[in-house]
Amino acid sequence: MKRLLAIILLCMALYSGIDFFLDAGQEYTCQTVTVAKGDTLWRIAGLFAAGGEDVREVIWRICGANGLKGKNIRPGQVFRVPVRMARDCYILASK
Repeated sequence: MKRLLAIILLCMALYSGIDFFLDAGQEYTCQTVTVAKGDTLWRIAGLFAAGGEDVREVIWRICGANGLKGKNIRPGQVFRVPVRMARDCYILASK
């Protein structure tokens, strides 16, 4: 029983920390974006999300890079957007 519990706890620890190890190898470059009328963080993040990447993760990176506490943005604001890099090229979503 103790062995089973130890295996379950080990699996849970590995599962919860896997994102840290997967993201640690990622490199990012920052793009600059000026907010236009009608823009939302969701839309901006969607433009820079790599194929299959969760837009919420991109929003989290934008908020972290710019010290945003809330999700309200205004036209004219300038944001740094961390964009995931793949080897020697940028991964950008198509518009």
